[in-house]
Amino acid sequence: MTRRRVLVAFVIVLIPVAAHAIWDQVEATLLAREIARIASRHEPVNVGTRMSALPTPEQRAAARVYAAAADLAATKFRDDPKLYNRDDELDRAFASGRPAEMLEDVRRRYIEGEPAFGLLAQASALDFAGFGPAGPGLYENASPLGELNALNSLRGDTLTARGDANASAEALMQSVRLQRAIGREFYRYLATRRWYGSLRLLLRYAPPEPETLLRLQRVLEELPDDDSLVPQLQAERAQLLGEFWPYPPDGAVWAFRGRMSRRDMNGIAFVVLRPLLTRIVRNQLKPFEEAIEVARRPWPAKLDATDLLKQRYAGHALARPAKRTWLQRAAAVFPPALGVATLNSYVPLAGLNLAMRRTSIAAVAIERFRRAHGGEAPATLSALVPEYLAGVPVDPFSGQSLVYRRTAASYVVYSIGQNRGDDGGGLYGLGSQTEERRASEGPYRGGDVGIRIPLPPHH
Repeated sequence: MTRRRVLVAFVIVLIPVAAHAIWDQVEATLLAREIARIASRHEPVNVGTRMSALPTPEQRAAARVYAAAADLAATKFRDDPKLYNRDDELDRAFASGRPAEMLEDVRRRYIEGEPAFGLLAQASALDFAGFGPAGPGLYENASPLGELNALNSLRGDTLTARGDANASAEALMQSVRLQRAIGREFYRYLATRRWYGSLRLLLRYAPPEPETLLRLQRVLEELPDDDSLVPQLQAERAQLLGEFWPYPPDGAVWAFRGRMSRRDMNGIAFVVLRPLLTRIVRNQLKPFEEAIEVARRPWPAKLDATDLLKQRYAGHALARPAKRTWLQRAAAVFPPALGVATLNSYVPLAGLNLAMRRTSIAAVAIERFRRAHGGEAPATLSALVPEYLAGVPVDPFSGQSLVYRRTAASYVVYSIGQNRGDDGGGLYGLGSQTEERRASEGPYRGGDVGIRIPLPPHH
């Protein structure tokens, strides 16, 4: 009798264990098929290649030098928090009419003798193809690169304040080239916004000579005239598969690497939860696919498509049944669509990056035109084609040409910006202020992204 009870108890325990093992195997097999399908399209399924050695000595040198310069800049920012958020101080200095005097302390404390600038100049001249093993962490956290960009932009601003247009333009070009090393749209936007302010100050207060303007325009044109949303989403998905949930070639789904220790991955709790976690990861792949397809659409269609995709997944989240199984409740702990959330976060930043690139190129081309026409601004952007521009730049937020307006006092070229409404050339950010704006009450709340340059009084 006792033996029979033991046998019955064993069977009772064995049935759920066997069911769990079958479920585990089914989920692992389905995930493996999904990963194989992604890999068959030659899309990344892990981020391990970031650690691969770069093919040429020049590329390896560029990675090392950029990483070293970023580390120096990050140390400076960490030691002196006052380095952050200096936009208002810079605007006040230039508005005072004596910016060099007001920024002398800044120059002495942060710029003079800073070794990061020599390294940045060295790296800027080299072929860059990624960080490889020299700085793999900079792919995910580009804050040190952003701090290097901010420090170098501050250097350019102090040179602009002293009227050294050529040296300021050289610093600006190094900041623009630094964009090569910043992969994520978020960090790229922060860096672009900073050097964009420096460009405004340079063109307004220390206009460079035609030859320098031409070189600056060529460097700006080197920036890709497209967003990095598709590779960014693919990298996010690869990180999900290769770091949070790596699936080794031998099929041992429990052999985890990366963020969690191998011992933790083999614990009893993990073994119990493994099929559920596999299901959750697998369920993330479809939203990623949809987000990548939306990211491939042209501007500004991808803005509307992103809104629709976000609303659809938000609707699914709201439509969850009142009574849910334990499996549904456990899965609800995780975001239902990481790919859609990532797309929604990055799309406006990608559009702003493009808007700043295109308005920068247009403004520099206008300044080149003015140098050749006695200071007279062109009547339209079309007048710049083909001598100064290959074509009239398009606003990513409207799908129409950038807005260009000229008055007797100034000209402005701008994108309608993230709110997708024309605010009449009401700009924001470092170096965007006009005399009229400074005299008004309170900060401007508009949404246009562009550059305004005053014209000489006789124009």
